[in-house]
Amino acid sequence: MRHRGGRAAAAVLLVVGSTGAFLALLEGAAWLAGSEPLARDPGYQAVVRMRDCLFGWGHERDFCAPARVATPRPHVVVTLGGSSVQGYPLGKVTPFAKRLETRLEVAHPGEYAVFNRGLMCKDSTFVRRCAERLLDARPDVLVVYSGHNSYANWGFEAPRRRIFLEDHGWLYDVERQLLRSRFLSAFSRAIGAVPGDPVLGQRVPAPEAFREARKVILERVSADLSEVLDLAERAGAHVLLVTLVSNLHEHPVERHSWDDPPRSDGAWLAPYRRGIEAQRARRFEEALAAFKEARDLNPFGRAPSELNERLRELAAGRPHVRLVDFERVLDRLGAEEGIGCNFFGQDGWCDQFHPNDRTHQLLADALFEAVEALRGEGARAGAGS
Repeated sequence: MRHRGGRAAAAVLLVVGSTGAFLALLEGAAWLAGSEPLARDPGYQAVVRMRDCLFGWGHERDFCAPARVATPRPHVVVTLGGSSVQGYPLGKVTPFAKRLETRLEVAHPGEYAVFNRGLMCKDSTFVRRCAERLLDARPDVLVVYSGHNSYANWGFEAPRRRIFLEDHGWLYDVERQLLRSRFLSAFSRAIGAVPGDPVLGQRVPAPEAFREARKVILERVSADLSEVLDLAERAGAHVLLVTLVSNLHEHPVERHSWDDPPRSDGAWLAPYRRGIEAQRARRFEEALAAFKEARDLNPFGRAPSELNERLRELAAGRPHVRLVDFERVLDRLGAEEGIGCNFFGQDGWCDQFHPNDRTHQLLADALFEAVEALRGEGARAGAGS
């Protein structure tokens, strides 16, 4: 028996040793051929940085740790989302979380701490993972503003694949380690499989595939946020679920280029042109409707109307969830002046969804009213008991 065990061990060592020697020979041959590891390539490193921003595996472990929301104040509010919550451009806007805390401090000195857990690039999957961790700290209120990045990160060409890779982000770490090898890097180049795809692609698939991709993204965002709502209920936390807002009339074509719109056979361009005509005639309600139609046909980087409708459905019938319908708040203002760079971006720069200081303040005001309503409900419940 001992003799057979020794032979088996020797066979294993022979296989491992010969395999190692063979790989070493391949690595040496690649070195002699002048192949450099892809892991050192600046283009690949740029892709890795982008992917880390979008799908960084484990970013929530420290960023959303319960200890990060510890405070002696009796009430804790946590805001969850991407860069629109974090406050982008960093250092150039005051995010709504800080503005909300300021309003609460004036109204209720010493009672509230507001923690901003928005993080650049992050989508609804990160929001779910973050909530799973920080709810152990038992915050009173979660503010959830998420959805834009899910449409931007997962794209419309292969959202199932990108969602799978985000769910199994360790695969990206394995890839990086493998591409330290000169031989594997050379092999990847030879077969045209050089890793890339930092996502954020803008190609539109065929109409049927496009509709299916949007359905896949919508269902995944719904599942992520539904899980956040369920987790909050079990933790005894209230949720302020916020509908999303987008720059409508200056994206994807900024106002200074309206007289020279892009050549496109996309279905979005016809309603966009109607929106331009109505906007110039100051028929703002008509313009908003047309621009929303264009946005919903071309939702790259912006959440379409169907997501806000789903958020309204998710909030309905859940006593611990209060809908903050910020889209309709902004629509009312937009009917007077249009929705564009007056609400998004900074001087000389604007984009499709990052709020400017004015919009952050409007959102903080809407959230303040919602928190005050929750206080009133709590007071009435206490009186009733």
